[in-house]
Amino acid sequence: MNKNNLLNIFQRSFLKTLILLLAIGAFSASLQAETLTGTVNVVWGDAKPELHDKIEGKINFTLFQDNGLLTPVQIDQSVLSKAGGITKILNKRVSVETILPTTQKQPDNQPIKPNVTNITLLNDVSAFGNSNADTVYALAGSQKYVSIMCKFSDVSAEPQNWNFFNNMYGNSVGQLGHFWKEVSSDNVNLAGSRAYGGSSGNNGWYTLPHPKSTYVSGANADLDQLFTDCVGVANAAIDFSTVKGINMMFNSDIGDYAWGGTHSATLDGVTKEWPTTWEPDWGWSNVSVMAHEMGHSFGLPHSNNSDGDNNPYDSPWSVMSDAWDNAVQDNVYGKRGKHVNTYEKEKLNWLTNGEKVTVQNGETQTLDIDFSSKSLAGAGAYRMVKIPFLSGNNYYTVEARETSGDYESALPGTAVIIHSVDETRQEPSWVIDKDTPPADLADTEGVMWRGSETFKDTANNVEVKVNYLRTNGFNITVKREIQQPICPAGTTQNFLLNANFDSGLGSWTHASTQGTDAWSHSTNNPATGAGHIHGDDAASTSDSYIRSNLSLAIPNDAFLIFNHAYDFETGTSNGYDGGVVEYTTDNGATWQNAGSLFTQNGYNSSLYNENPLGDIAAFSSNSGGYISSRLDLSTLAGMNADFRFRIGTDTSTGATGWDIDDVQVYTCG
Repeated sequence: MNKNNLLNIFQRSFLKTLILLLAIGAFSASLQAETLTGTVNVVWGDAKPELHDKIEGKINFTLFQDNGLLTPVQIDQSVLSKAGGITKILNKRVSVETILPTTQKQPDNQPIKPNVTNITLLNDVSAFGNSNADTVYALAGSQKYVSIMCKFSDVSAEPQNWNFFNNMYGNSVGQLGHFWKEVSSDNVNLAGSRAYGGSSGNNGWYTLPHPKSTYVSGANADLDQLFTDCVGVANAAIDFSTVKGINMMFNSDIGDYAWGGTHSATLDGVTKEWPTTWEPDWGWSNVSVMAHEMGHSFGLPHSNNSDGDNNPYDSPWSVMSDAWDNAVQDNVYGKRGKHVNTYEKEKLNWLTNGEKVTVQNGETQTLDIDFSSKSLAGAGAYRMVKIPFLSGNNYYTVEARETSGDYESALPGTAVIIHSVDETRQEPSWVIDKDTPPADLADTEGVMWRGSETFKDTANNVEVKVNYLRTNGFNITVKREIQQPICPAGTTQNFLLNANFDSGLGSWTHASTQGTDAWSHSTNNPATGAGHIHGDDAASTSDSYIRSNLSLAIPNDAFLIFNHAYDFETGTSNGYDGGVVEYTTDNGATWQNAGSLFTQNGYNSSLYNENPLGDIAAFSSNSGGYISSRLDLSTLAGMNADFRFRIGTDTSTGATGWDIDDVQVYTCG
């Protein structure tokens, strides 16, 4: 081998090594963290009907950078939660820290997306007019949407004509214009919305420049290319500067999903995050799906039930969860949408201040709530009750729903519905289910609160009791009573009496001094355990009592505490029927009213003179469920005492009566 050949081999080897080193350096640089600024677009993908209860939905994130580039990114739930959740970043200007994933393959063979490791909301306004103000969700007035009818170049079918899509925006029952006006309580309308298709914009379908395989691969679709080409073929006919949002209608499926959210683009001189939906044939043929995807384009995330299975289509109480079950069938437009829940209505500013109320810790309120599907609220009637947790930003919402109307008549039932809201979840609002485990689909009695049922969350000091059904809704009591500590920190209870009535009355006896003996042992409504004592509110004149029959030596610093729930006949100012607590220090020869000893939840009313107990202070009306009352027995120190509960009723009309549980006399030490 001559010297020239050796030199050539050396030069080629050197060049290959140099290229390899440069490639390694470039790859290493690509793994470096990069900080980008821009606006976050979110698009939700929702599975077709045969898969919607089998697979999870999809969420695509795109950063519309300040330099105009669209960059798909991957944002894990932990990063979203740290930033406050999807609703806090959607369409907001942010700074994100990104790094390329170590793997070179993404799920479903999708392009490699940078992983976002941190999100910082920016207080300034971007060049495209978006800020991080919460008012981005306020939706009011005319929302002009256009439907663009696009068919793939190799799929000739035209499943519906232009009139079908154009009339979909109308204001007749079952059409989207009518639906969104009702759901928003006339806050929004679709005035000016119309469909476009064919050579003149109203005589057929536009043909996309490529076959379906260019846009759709298996379960997935190239949403960017579909947007570019579908909007592109209609651009000459549409003045997008007058348009609010875009619904693209395709003449076949586009993979396994319909899609809705926002897409950043410049159209007719307007650069913004365009509310957008990508509708397959099974999507636009059901207005429930159209409503669901348009809800995403408004900025609404999914809602959910509380079974924790990551499937967001398990609640029939919002079109933003299950668009298929418990839906009214329309003769033209398939399944109709249900209303959104009150969390979602508040997000879009569709509830007035007079239609919602917040019950804070320490408050107890008995409220009329109207059905959320109706805007009938007047003074003192609400469509949403919000109950904040004791700490953090989570809260409950309480609303009333009715099986009636053009969109809600197929709901599972007429009931009070309670959601827990955690903004850091992908589906912030979850329906509360009293059953264990929660149902897979929230259409069971476990999620419907009615009759005299009570929801309790002891950890957050929340109790919601359904009192009765009204013509336009329900009457409920929300109780957030602040309980005084039973004993100071560092001390424990020493019991002189601890009666839980789980196994019966024990030493307690009862009798009547006039009329019916109201008292008995019961297992129907205990505060704790298995049993309690119950006193009827009779519809006739009566005076009866139940006593402990224990002569307790009362030491210094002793207390009497008991749990009780009462419902007595009451008038406009005083009670017709009621109950009192009494004590004796002479073995029952005489009894004294204990009203002056209460330090917590004492008598709440006075009785009319017609009551056998006379015109005295007493428990009457309705407690709204169990409460805890406490008496300071220090004035009885050094004496032997016995205690009794006494009910007096007048000549007619009764009520539920008085349930008493967990009667304790104790000291702290």
